[in-house]
Amino acid sequence: MRAMPSGEQRLTSVFDRLEDRRTSWLVLGVAMALYAALVMWLTRGTTLYIDEMNFFTVSNGLDVEALLSPLNGHLALTHRLIFAIDFKLFGAEFVPLRIVEVVGAIAAVAAFFALAARRLGPAAALPLALLLLFFGSVWEINVVVSGIGNVIAVAAGLGALLALDGGGRRSEAIACALLILAVVSQTPGVAFAVGATVLILLQPGARGRLWVSLVPLGVYAAWLIWVRTVYVPEHGEIQNLNAWNILLIPNYIASEAASVAGALAGLNYNFNPTSFLNAFSTESAYGPVLATLAVGALVLRVRRGSTPFLWGAMAVLLAFWIALALGFGEGRNPTTVRYTYASGVAVLLIAAEAARGVRFSRGALIALYAIVLLALGANFARLRDGMHLYRGFATGLRAELTAMDVARDHVGPAFKRSSATSGLAPIPPEAYYAAVDRAGSPGYSLAELARQPEERRRSADGVMVQAEGIHAAPADRATPARNCRTLAGAGGSITEAVGPPGVRLTSTAGAELALRRYASSGTTTVGHLPANRPLDLRIPTDRSDRPWQLVMRPAPSSLRICDLPASG
Repeated sequence: MRAMPSGEQRLTSVFDRLEDRRTSWLVLGVAMALYAALVMWLTRGTTLYIDEMNFFTVSNGLDVEALLSPLNGHLALTHRLIFAIDFKLFGAEFVPLRIVEVVGAIAAVAAFFALAARRLGPAAALPLALLLLFFGSVWEINVVVSGIGNVIAVAAGLGALLALDGGGRRSEAIACALLILAVVSQTPGVAFAVGATVLILLQPGARGRLWVSLVPLGVYAAWLIWVRTVYVPEHGEIQNLNAWNILLIPNYIASEAASVAGALAGLNYNFNPTSFLNAFSTESAYGPVLATLAVGALVLRVRRGSTPFLWGAMAVLLAFWIALALGFGEGRNPTTVRYTYASGVAVLLIAAEAARGVRFSRGALIALYAIVLLALGANFARLRDGMHLYRGFATGLRAELTAMDVARDHVGPAFKRSSATSGLAPIPPEAYYAAVDRAGSPGYSLAELARQPEERRRSADGVMVQAEGIHAAPADRATPARNCRTLAGAGGSITEAVGPPGVRLTSTAGAELALRRYASSGTTTVGHLPANRPLDLRIPTDRSDRPWQLVMRPAPSSLRICDLPASG
């Protein structure tokens, strides 16, 4: 009788199979497909995020100056170009943008795995790639469309290092092109160009190969000169590098290292959240200890010997952190989620190179997979929290934009939304409506709005009331009312359907007046009806034929309601 294989034998068989590159790529490919499906599902029905709403409202298409304009001090040509093309070809449709985001993140993981597998072997590189793929602590970059520039910069930067790792003149040209793409996509691309420079300088024949990284760095330098000499004089100062922040570089790097270490280890979950902004932070109590241990291990590795690639990878990380420190300002803390993505990639790349040539025992591989599995648990929890915040913001914004579409004929240039999202996404009405005319509305259709959760429908009702200026005012006795009827109070409130041009109300007792339209129960207060003093509640005609529901609390024992004539 044939003996059944033991658990240890099964594990050995699994790891032996994972050492085969085709098998490990197949496993990673399946994981990538799951990631893509997860991201597309999590971001379903969402709209533009904070900075991207600015892209939408001020889009000048493929105008070169607009594409080169700084985004919070960053060169974001690729980011702007992708959005401009999307608005031109697809209008206010965000599925293409979400697909680009997914493809960029997958490309970054693929390039990382190819580099790591050359150093550690496929079986040991695979868990690191999976951690990067499902790096939930950086949800704002590897899931949300605002991360398009970052994931492309990282993917292109890793691709350039992969090309340089292979050697050859053709590889050098590919590396240069990828570094240019990285540099014009986001600031991490500049860090990769610096790292490539260090890598080339430490290898034979550096003089004839430096052009590979110097050309991309020259492109970035030319853009900086243009910003300071052309853009700033015309548009004003931008958030950019601050020389005085040189004093903060050591402190910033230490804080950033602790933040990244905690995020990669999955030990950065905040169990005592006090603000929704915690989802944007990767602060960890364990981070300083983990970062110290990692630095100590790296120092020991360097003392035993180093490689040009190790110094190049460290240069990527230090260049990025120094740039972050010099650009430190409001909203640019070292624990910020969006900085952890590129930093985490560089840290894992350094770890892979530092362990180059190490032969992992089965026990070591089991430990590595177990550590990554535990880290992924907390990262999925961070992803859940981040997406809860993002979906709440994005769907709430879409509902409010729908309300602005409905009220368009009544919104003046001074209108400012008063809502939970207005502080994060201020939208000048004239710019918004001009963008809608160009590309269509990013809001819901009215049928879609009617299917949204109560909170979203109530928010839309509130913006409509605000935008259309609906409020109760003392009755204009010179304007005769008609079709009067008397309602008797029943229960705690009276609800009556009302529409344009509005109604006149007279009650025997005071009552609060509130409206709802798409909401089922939530209402927006529009005034107080005093006893025996008639009020006019004018309802303007807008772009929805759905009637308003007027709710009066407490229900007066007798209410006289009359229709107002059309004004003018």
